[in-house]
Amino acid sequence: MTYVIALPCVDVKDRACVDECPVDCIYEGNRMLYIQPDECVDCGACEPVCPVEAIFYEDDTPDQWADYYNANVDFFDDLGAPGGAAKMGVIDKDHPLIEALPTQPNPSPDTHVRFRANGPAAPYTAVMSISDTHVRARPSGHPGRADLPGLLSIGGLAKLTRVSPRSLRYYEEQGLLVARRTEAGHRRYESEAVDRVLLVQRLFAAGLSSADIRPVLPGMIDDAHCTEDLVTELREHRDRLQQEVERQLDTIDILDEVIEEHSAHAG
Repeated sequence: MTYVIALPCVDVKDRACVDECPVDCIYEGNRMLYIQPDECVDCGACEPVCPVEAIFYEDDTPDQWADYYNANVDFFDDLGAPGGAAKMGVIDKDHPLIEALPTQPNPSPDTHVRFRANGPAAPYTAVMSISDTHVRARPSGHPGRADLPGLLSIGGLAKLTRVSPRSLRYYEEQGLLVARRTEAGHRRYESEAVDRVLLVQRLFAAGLSSADIRPVLPGMIDDAHCTEDLVTELREHRDRLQQEVERQLDTIDILDEVIEEHSAHAG
């Protein structure tokens, strides 16, 4: 998966995304910027800084701009993976789709974020990275909720929680996280999402599955919804873990007996 630059960038080329990209994978053509898909690390840093909302996660690209995925990919057919845009400068070409476009207006970015009605998350079946299931304290220097901006992009939320954008999309698909959407389709999260994501990580680290977490999460987020049933469910989960630990210890005892029986004959 990668990010895609679409029509709003044509004849604008603001380059804020270039400055923000940590791996220098956004290259400049004559009329548009292009993301090298093999060099993109899916960090999401570019998407929120684009003033014309031209950058989309591949699965979130609006249908009318679906061809821009291939435009980004095909632009590098003869370039390969150059290993950094800075050394390339402006590349004297564009994808044929871009070349064929009439001159585009250069809009003034709308400073007011507009939202559409929430809809279901797009299907996302990728497996989370293993580091995203490990409990961790809030990062050093992590601002409290009152210091966070009112709305966070997926890249901003990923940076604050140290969870990959890929995993945040998985959380959303599983009903563990809710995103609002701009009119262009970009995800935006309330600042409370930081604490929600960190709690989800703790519960994954405690051995709960997403199906286990979904019904208990509201009561753990809001004390007003915390019930005895919730506590009972968590205790039952702990009991199941304890039984599994005891079964594994029995297995180790049997293996120790086998090792002892055969160690005298070794060598």
